[in-house]
Amino acid sequence: MNRNSSLEDILKRVTADTLVLGVGNDIKGDDGIGPWIASQLEGVCNAIDGTTVPEAFLPEIREIRPDMVLIVDAAKMDSKPGSIGVFRGKDVANIMFSTHTLPLSMLARYIEKEIGPPAYIIGIEPRSFGFGDRMSDEVADAGKTLVDLISHSAGERHG
Repeated sequence: MNRNSSLEDILKRVTADTLVLGVGNDIKGDDGIGPWIASQLEGVCNAIDGTTVPEAFLPEIREIRPDMVLIVDAAKMDSKPGSIGVFRGKDVANIMFSTHTLPLSMLARYIEKEIGPPAYIIGIEPRSFGFGDRMSDEVADAGKTLVDLISHSAGERHG
């Protein structure tokens, strides 16, 4: 797995004009982490709950004109639950993201080519994708940490 971008590097560039696109299904346990993070970042930076069809929000992303897009989703990366990985679209061939149909790698490459801003995929290793499961503590903690880090970074560069 190639992680050519670190979370720390990305956070240095987060502003209030960054867009967080949360991806996932909140009735499938840890798969709801992306939408949850997006909901927590409303008012801090641009945030969209992309549910399981993030590609449907491409016109809105184009209209927002973000300086960077962070696509957040549960991702099986062969790490311990709650681990966070940062990837570019070209680097995610062996990583299984959650329940949507369009590969996030394609979505990220499309955003960069057709809309313009750099797009990064932030994956959080899940414990469970079971229907009706609650989010695991490890994934919830990772989500809270990510929200805090993005909020702090966006706040530092606001205005």
